[in-house]
Amino acid sequence: MNETYTDGFFYHPDAAVAQRVADGELNPRLDDLFVTALEETVSAKAAAEKRVTRLKNRLSEIEDEIAKADAEVARINERHKHQYEAMAKYERGDELDAQEQGLLTPKFSSLVNEQRRADIESQFEEHEGAFEKLEADDWSIERKRVEDGFLYVTVKRAVEVVVAPDTKVAKRVAKAIAKFFSPDFDRAERVHMWDRRASLRPLNPGAG
Repeated sequence: MNETYTDGFFYHPDAAVAQRVADGELNPRLDDLFVTALEETVSAKAAAEKRVTRLKNRLSEIEDEIAKADAEVARINERHKHQYEAMAKYERGDELDAQEQGLLTPKFSSLVNEQRRADIESQFEEHEGAFEKLEADDWSIERKRVEDGFLYVTVKRAVEVVVAPDTKVAKRVAKAIAKFFSPDFDRAERVHMWDRRASLRPLNPGAG
């Protein structure tokens, strides 16, 4: 619920503090910026806690992936052993069954990858005109792939380097709140949202 304070014909809903800072219309006697700072900290804490939860979930997923990879290593070791057994059988002049022949037949994965790249290039050559237009407009093609019947490309283009948004905002905020910390400012007249502050208090203040 937003708390509203009035100043003549003007009202100051707390949700609009950021906009008033941006507009240079902040009124220290009507806006409790300390509450805003506390809310940002509480929000940052909540976001960090969510990230911890996500990472823990990811850790569980990684542990599952490790278990699957270990099982795959065991299967590969078993295949390796069977390959040597099949080779020994072949060297003895014995007939090999289809499974044993399969164990000794290379898959040539490198050839598969080369064929895949050739197929992708062939698909993209059909649309070379579109890429030439992009490159003529200073776009560069970084990555190409074909998936599920669609062509995908990653493109990039240099842009003018500008001042970072956080730097711009920091300057506006510093200017807006300067009066809060001015020696001439009457701190007793500054608005205090005590209820809001109480709800934002740390659960274990002073804990190390």
